[in-house]
Amino acid sequence: VMSHLYAASYFLYALAPDWRLILVAAVLGNVFLVYEPALSAIVADSVPPEVRGLSYGLSTFLPGVVSLAAPLVSGYMVSAYGLVGGMRIIYALGAGLALLACFLRFLFLQETHRGVVERRPLITDFFSGYREAFVFLGERIPFIVFLFVFAAFAEGAQAFVSPYAVEYLGIPENLWYQVYMAFSVANLVLTAILSYFIDRVGRRNVGLVSSLIFIFSMPAYVLITPRCRNVMQYAALVLSLVMASYHALWNVASTLIADFVPRERRGRTITLVFSIHSLSLSASRFLCGVLYDAVSPGSPFLFASVSMVFAFMVIVFWLREPERREF
Repeated sequence: VMSHLYAASYFLYALAPDWRLILVAAVLGNVFLVYEPALSAIVADSVPPEVRGLSYGLSTFLPGVVSLAAPLVSGYMVSAYGLVGGMRIIYALGAGLALLACFLRFLFLQETHRGVVERRPLITDFFSGYREAFVFLGERIPFIVFLFVFAAFAEGAQAFVSPYAVEYLGIPENLWYQVYMAFSVANLVLTAILSYFIDRVGRRNVGLVSSLIFIFSMPAYVLITPRCRNVMQYAALVLSLVMASYHALWNVASTLIADFVPRERRGRTITLVFSIHSLSLSASRFLCGVLYDAVSPGSPFLFASVSMVFAFMVIVFWLREPERREF
């Protein structure tokens, strides 16, 4: 149901006469995304523990490959039909493709919950269920919560990558898509490789490597000389490392949730963790916006690097892989 409503929210973008309906569409779209934890729980339930890292990697790699054509299609639509007309067509196409995804889920998605679902009053079940999930997180896997929180604070600066590239590094707006395409391709390849090693060398080891890459590559973006000869190549290289390391760490954290949390608890636990991550990300983007305007354009990226240092410390001093992985 929520998948269909989320897809329908794109039609609001396509039909919006002004910013007010766009705001409504954005709010509704984020509300309807409550189905994402359910999909993540289904992925965790559906794959054996020994290939979870690779599975999470493929779940981002395959959609990423398809989406590589998006900047080219979007650029053509905007150049052919203008900014407003082109964006209306793009959002209408997005709504149609999202509805197609909903139809495929309806045909092929299967329930992974085992046993009989206990029928209890909705309100009572809602609060008691999330209270149990909160207690479980605090007692069993608090380090995963902190890992997601610090990762969210590190992610907030990514919203300012494009403005920084255009306004400060001097990359022309009409050439930014080339940089975007380059680091998107590299990101997919590197993330797939790192995700493969999650199952081979361990979740903790890949988490350490990924966080270290992020810690050093994020400040490197600030160190790029503006308007230098190879500024586009340098930006693409650095952003490839930033994006791949972050996505690999996300896959590590998602895999650890599946390893630690029993099947019957995964839905609510993943929902709670994702909610904490979303709130942290919102706070991070606000702080990064303040830093970008009030301190310097490069300060959000240094803030992201420092945030990832805390995630690295969580992995070093707190994170331990389970003796037995939940199936």
